[in-house]
Amino acid sequence: HEADDHSRSVTPPPDPWYNDSWGFDLEPRLYMLGAMGQRLRVSDDIDAGAEFSAYATRPASSHKVRSNFDPLAYFAGDLVTDAKGRATATIKLPDNLTRYRILAVAAGQRQFGTGQSNLTARLALMVRPSAPRFLNLGDSCQLPVVLHNQTERELETEVALRAANAHLGQAGFRVKVPANDRVEVLFEVKPDLPGQARFAVAARSGAKGDAARFELPVWTPAATQDLAVYGSLDDQLVGLPIRPPPDAYPGFGGLQVTTSSTAVASLDDALRYLEEYPFECSEQVASRLLGRVTMGARPEKIQADLDRLLQAQHYEGGWGFWAGQTDSDPFVSVHAFHALVRAKAAGWAIPERNWQQGLGQLADLGKACPPGYSQPAWFCLRAYGLYVRQLAGRSVSAASLVKEAGGLEQLPTEALGWLLPVLVGEQRQAARQVLLNRMDETASGVSFEQTLGSPERTQAVVLEAMLGDQPESELIPKLVRGLEDQRRDGRWRTTQENAWAVLALSRYFHTYEKQSPDFVSKVWLGNSYLGQHAFRGRTKAQRQTSVPLAELQAGNLVLAKQGKGRLYYRVGLRYAPTDLNPPAQDRGFAVQRSYEAVDDNRDVARRADGSWRIRAGARVRVKLTMAVDGRRSQVALVDHLPAGLEAFNPSLAVSATAIPSESVPGWWWSGSWYEHQNLRDERVEAFSSTVWPGVYEYRYDALASTPGQFVAPAARAEEMYHPETFGRSASDRVTVEL
Repeated sequence: HEADDHSRSVTPPPDPWYNDSWGFDLEPRLYMLGAMGQRLRVSDDIDAGAEFSAYATRPASSHKVRSNFDPLAYFAGDLVTDAKGRATATIKLPDNLTRYRILAVAAGQRQFGTGQSNLTARLALMVRPSAPRFLNLGDSCQLPVVLHNQTERELETEVALRAANAHLGQAGFRVKVPANDRVEVLFEVKPDLPGQARFAVAARSGAKGDAARFELPVWTPAATQDLAVYGSLDDQLVGLPIRPPPDAYPGFGGLQVTTSSTAVASLDDALRYLEEYPFECSEQVASRLLGRVTMGARPEKIQADLDRLLQAQHYEGGWGFWAGQTDSDPFVSVHAFHALVRAKAAGWAIPERNWQQGLGQLADLGKACPPGYSQPAWFCLRAYGLYVRQLAGRSVSAASLVKEAGGLEQLPTEALGWLLPVLVGEQRQAARQVLLNRMDETASGVSFEQTLGSPERTQAVVLEAMLGDQPESELIPKLVRGLEDQRRDGRWRTTQENAWAVLALSRYFHTYEKQSPDFVSKVWLGNSYLGQHAFRGRTKAQRQTSVPLAELQAGNLVLAKQGKGRLYYRVGLRYAPTDLNPPAQDRGFAVQRSYEAVDDNRDVARRADGSWRIRAGARVRVKLTMAVDGRRSQVALVDHLPAGLEAFNPSLAVSATAIPSESVPGWWWSGSWYEHQNLRDERVEAFSSTVWPGVYEYRYDALASTPGQFVAPAARAEEMYHPETFGRSASDRVTVEL
């Protein structure tokens, strides 16, 4: 499975030396000689001075390593003045060396006022790393470190950089910094592995000194590969052949064996997909919240999703796809409120105002068919709304919906699944019969004739309904098997499918798992015994055994169980391919990317080998061209920046147009084709609910901020809810030169 942009990982590598107790252990002179073991060689404009001599007995300085760069130093909303109208607060500043603005607002019974002042935090000798926001594997950057001399005399200064998960060219320099001036020093940095690259930089001149600590994410420009196999065993052994992947980074990923006494653990990859899906519109946040509440995720994660959904709710109670949109989307409104209902049922507090407004929005669904909805889609939407309102404890009736549709037989299968808990008496029995008539039953599974939406989501909706209506039905295990068979590498295709599959299958597992387990699991790989884990009583606990990719050998993985109960297992393999230049692909979208100069045509040039040269400090216009030959829904266009470029605020510097095409007659409209955009550290995103056949452009401006050689991962377009329809450009190499 090709995870592409949805499964980028930022897992810190093991780091035995990097810890908070450093102090100023990064003694520049010791590190430049002890770690480098050689005489420093620097360029002509940075004087290396005399040869350094190593002296291991010299004590480390006591200067603090700065690491807390919180922009908000202090906030207090309840200070009370004394009789003279004065209030006092003790503030411990963060580690920023900058100018702080102090703003005070005072209010009495009949008076109020404001005042402000400034406070500057600085040191005599300051070190300011000016790092890029991220790095990609394959990058080689010249990381700028600026030394500020705030004194009245020239300072001969030693500066050194230390790194984890990155290779340094030259780790230290001796430079002369003029009085009340600054000097920039460039350190060559190459990341080693995906994860976090951690740095500490220190400067010293006599008794004066400064040090700072920072870290950068290291991404994989090519798609991270995730493979997974699930299974269970009672008393027998199970063996799986394991082969290390060729052409993979040896220090990233590896084999992970997860064992559990409950099949709920088999939903972990579905939950991980929901958690790692990158775009975070309201539907996707709601789906993630449904998964987290159902699977019992950490409270702080659930609360973060709740806060985000509540903040995105409109005044009339609905939700749009994206923050900032003024119009509510009917489906997103129902789905988001569904997530709030599940969270409230699990014990989470929902403000009464948000709750009542959401219920009111759902009650209005039946008044008129929303624009852009077909009649079957509208019936499904209303059925989903009735299901959620009943789940929220309201008394509802489906009579008007059934009558308007012309009977239960005219309703889509998904609508019947949502209505089954709502219907009563003869109507419920009739709905059961319609569902049975539509089932395509085989010896191993059940599927449905499909007229709308996703077959996987429909199966999950019907399964969840039947578990509440007829939990002993012999069709339920077949529905489960059919739904599980649609998984690829442990998950389904979209956020909708994964959210509903987690809801339905977790309910099934909790309903049917009755035996209290008491067993020990054991794992071997070839001739190596990897360990064992004991399971006592019903629990969601999982046990993991990991083998780093660098240590993974070909052989048979064997799992065994001793004791009563069923063992459930997941065997997963994650790795990053070393091929950083995957070819362009067109599976419904054709995507191209180019770079243009903004101020001077000489700032940007394309070389004969296809790579790009950009002058450091130049403004660059990035142009994406996307061509589609058919109607596309819920489209995401994503461009990944090279680490040497930093995008401007898109509200100031983005344009998007639809380009007239003689080959696609009859279409044209004015204005931007996209409805929402996101600016992130490593990528820029544009979204549209509907894209018609044609050719589209999206442009944004960026600054060439960091010199070096960088990978520009491919730009990509996809239908978010049909990800098999996608396209990507070729990747690029970008050199930012001084």
